Amino acid sequence: MIAIIGGSGLTELANLEITRRKIVRTPYGEPSGPLTFGRIGTQEVVFLARHGYGHTLAPHEINYRANLWALHAQEITRVVAIATVGGIAANLGAGTIAVPDQIIDYTWGRPSTYFEGSEQPVTHVDFTYPYNEDLRRLAIASAKDAGLGIVDGGTYAAVQGPRLETKAEIDRLERDGATMVGMTGMPEAALARELGLAYAHLCVVVNPRWWRGMAVRDVLRMGHPVLREKAKPVEHFGTAELRDLLQDMKDTMAAKNGAGLAAPQIGVGQRVVIFGVDKNPRYPNAEEVPFTVLVNPKLVMLTREVEEDWEGCLSVPGMRGVVPRYIKLRYSGFDIEGDPIERVAEGFHARVVQHECDHLDGILYPQRMTDLSRFGFNEELFPGEELQDE
Repeated sequence: MIAIIGGSGLTELANLEITRRKIVRTPYGEPSGPLTFGRIGTQEVVFLARHGYGHTLAPHEINYRANLWALHAQEITRVVAIATVGGIAANLGAGTIAVPDQIIDYTWGRPSTYFEGSEQPVTHVDFTYPYNEDLRRLAIASAKDAGLGIVDGGTYAAVQGPRLETKAEIDRLERDGATMVGMTGMPEAALARELGLAYAHLCVVVNPRWWRGMAVRDVLRMGHPVLREKAKPVEHFGTAELRDLLQDMKDTMAAKNGAGLAAPQIGVGQRVVIFGVDKNPRYPNAEEVPFTVLVNPKLVMLTREVEEDWEGCLSVPGMRGVVPRYIKLRYSGFDIEGDPIERVAEGFHARVVQHECDHLDGILYPQRMTDLSRFGFNEELFPGEELQDE
């Protein structure tokens, strides 16, 4: 049987056909409320409102041990936890659903284990991968079947609450690698692991990047001198200047709904590119490309085989052209902290990398074209279709 734990704003399930409610006593005190049993379609479900059915419990007041114990006592095997979060990553806009694959715990003072007291053995539970991957995959597939956009992966920062975070705290969380922030993810996930429950998190973004605002920069157009120059290598990593550049690039790419962006496109002649595609409606047939920050990139082509396809560019607005690109390559470089990155890319992924890295050498895609008869304005080439620049 599966259990659903509802977070803020989800104190009941409208499509749950309720069969009964049950008050459960536990060795750890009272759960947040009675368990609600029922069916969604043919699936038997148990529902529990994490904050109480009147939303009376603050994140630090929730009896997480009692909640998970009560579900475990009903022979539950899988738990899907619903939570509202703040979006830290640029791709986590309002209303986005994310299914994280990692957690960082910043909470304190919360009873966080069942293995304590003189009668309990010292037990160390493996928490390397805090979420059950099979249940994560099932949740993602179900969302896609329902036509919902969803972000696969990310790092959930569990903070104490109930207050919201300062800008400096969010900056710290981002440096730590967190992509979203919430107040209830821990110790809930760890307690589920101790009880042997498969656990996954569905996180709904309700306040995206509210603390920072977006710094959307103007994108230079073809012909600008900066776009014709070879960008300089980054010499110092982890600097505030480099982080600010990266943030501006992320904000600009997100605002333009692009697949990638190079630093020269916003007037900065440094060898920095970002790229990533996660079920973007502008690329419906493209495979997902992991969001990547690549500093001082190097490309090694792993085949002589090329493939032609249409490309556009924010620096060549309103136009498209067919560009030949190598179909397989290895790229390497560094993240903004100076840690090395190396991957093999094929297909659309390889095309995106080549397109963005060309900008670092003063090359725009029309310069790669071999047949200018397949170059023109969007509305002439694709009449009736609404296309945005990439």
